[in-house]
Amino acid sequence: MTTNRITLPLAAAFGFAATGALELAHEQAQPFAAAADYAIEGAFLLALATAAAALWQRRRGRATAVAAGGHAALALCAAATFARGADALGPLFPLGLLAILGGLLAATVTRGAPRREPAILLAGWVVTLAAGTPLVLAAAWVAVAALGARRLAPAVAPA
Repeated sequence: MTTNRITLPLAAAFGFAATGALELAHEQAQPFAAAADYAIEGAFLLALATAAAALWQRRRGRATAVAAGGHAALALCAAATFARGADALGPLFPLGLLAILGGLLAATVTRGAPRREPAILLAGWVVTLAAGTPLVLAAAWVAVAALGARRLAPAVAPA
């Protein structure tokens, strides 16, 4: 379980980075017309599913669970889109995005809970939506993995 504090966020980062890199090389068509369209959606699905798992594993209250559920809803949309070869479950996507943003915002302002990780992810989502590339979100998940690794590092006694 402790390795999931690093592994799941890094898997999410990899998925978002792969999505962003593929989008730089190829603009996804609707409906899908090339294998690259499926590769983009598959990487996005991987990113969302592992992000949902990472948040669920880290949940420290309802707010983080809501954000995890939002990621799961987007993953469901991505899976249906991948299977259909075109956008699917359209109305679920904005609801999932709202759950992600609202859950992360609530987790950031909740007293008594660690706020750094949800704040980093919230900023990552906001900048990603504004910039139109998931590469920023990949960097945010790398930062979350680094925070998880720092917590797992053994304490070093002074010399």
